[in-house]
Amino acid sequence: MARFIVASLILVAVTCRSSIRTMCRSLTKLPGVTTPRDLLEAAVRVTITKAKQAKRRVDTYAASYHGGNPMVSMLLLETCSQAYGSVADSLVETQRLIDRHASNAELNRQLSYVTTDALDCNNAFDERPEIVSPFPGTVRNVYRLADNILNIAYAIKQV
Repeated sequence: MARFIVASLILVAVTCRSSIRTMCRSLTKLPGVTTPRDLLEAAVRVTITKAKQAKRRVDTYAASYHGGNPMVSMLLLETCSQAYGSVADSLVETQRLIDRHASNAELNRQLSYVTTDALDCNNAFDERPEIVSPFPGTVRNVYRLADNILNIAYAIKQV
């Protein structure tokens, strides 16, 4: 049985897309990650933390912002703050779904909300190309983490 669990965990980590494979494998090394479900839960926890950090970063930036077109910029910053807050909230709901062994369809639907929310900040700045996002790395990282969860959930379904 232990071999099956380890093999399943390795299979899930290996099936992650190549662009996020390193991230996936690093999650398998976290304490307590011994099953595919543990891997999924670890990915959710890490992403909740990163989304909350991103929200704090945006809120801190917004509090000190004094340039350009304040109305447009503040609206964009509010969009980003709300987006990262939504990512964290949606992931808390995702964890509830995992805990109650929700169907794959429910989990995938919830995770699609997460990935959509993770792109909202980027999309807001894309709509205003004259304004450069002060958080390009944050946007990319939160989206990759959210997408990683979706990939892990899909891979687990295959195990």
